[in-house]
Amino acid sequence: MRVIQQANVDNFDALLANPSAITKDPNLLTMTRKRNKTTPKGTLSYPSAVAQDLVHHLVHSFEVFYAAKAAAKDDSSKLKAAKRLAVAENKAREKLLLAAEKAAERKRQADEKQAACKRAAKKASQILSTPKGQGTWLGQNPEVQGPVGWLGHN
Repeated sequence: MRVIQQANVDNFDALLANPSAITKDPNLLTMTRKRNKTTPKGTLSYPSAVAQDLVHHLVHSFEVFYAAKAAAKDDSSKLKAAKRLAVAENKAREKLLLAAEKAAERKRQADEKQAACKRAAKKASQILSTPKGQGTWLGQNPEVQGPVGWLGHN
């Protein structure tokens, strides 16, 4: 890095290959920027009572100004929170309605199955109440030979 100022088109490859082989040219000077002198901190030439009053006035003005800003910010954040709460309540209400609809559909299907089972039981009871059906169900029909089905047919 100390010889990078001497790099040019002719010696660039040699500089990359072996930077320590190139000697530093004493004619090149590193420029330094002059620093600005720091300005002294200002002083207040007012008497201490007047200066204290000025400090209180500035602090009060600051509090009044930022209290109004903070109140506006609080109101907007409260409004945003209320909107988020309303959206969450609507989503919860929709989920509840959907769950209620699904439960009602499941109950309707269960009621249909129960009614179908009752109809089948009633029909089976009617078949078994006939004289021919009484013997066939238990396999006791003397008219039919061999294995007997529930309707009395082979």
